[in-house]
Amino acid sequence: MMPGHYWAEYKNAMTIDGKREGQAASLAIRFTVTNVAVDGSWKPLPGPEEVTVFLSLSDKAWPYTEEKLDAHGFNDDFDNPTFTGLGEGAALVCKHQIYKGQNQERWDFERSGGLEKASDATIRELNLKRKASRKPAVPAGRPTPPKRQPAAPPAAGMLGAGAPQDEQDDDIPF
Repeated sequence: MMPGHYWAEYKNAMTIDGKREGQAASLAIRFTVTNVAVDGSWKPLPGPEEVTVFLSLSDKAWPYTEEKLDAHGFNDDFDNPTFTGLGEGAALVCKHQIYKGQNQERWDFERSGGLEKASDATIRELNLKRKASRKPAVPAGRPTPPKRQPAAPPAAGMLGAGAPQDEQDDDIPF
């Protein structure tokens, strides 16, 4: 599917192991996508399409995953995962990314609710950081060329290097 915002009906979920050794487990949540957001309203798709949202269960991703689990009513059972908050479906977002040279879809929950504006101190810090990272502005227009000094006249008696000047050569017969 094209990148964008979609509405999907919840089907099921399961906990899966990482594909490679050392890779963290994930929670795979299956959906049937039924509608796409177009100009502020939901438009039905020509046919439903099944997609999967993968939530990493790694230590690094855990805070983000836990936020999503809580937002969608996870039953706290990874052996038989269900979601009470997905009964009517969910807004999902599809993004495309390049992975090992291949363009792949990446599905996730649409972010909604639970957002708070950053503190004034954080905003000041970010504004200063951005200002410090900006390169100086490029001047507008074309630069003024430097003024050229007039060339000095040739030294008296010299037309070119090594050429005799003002000498009459009477030995040349004409």
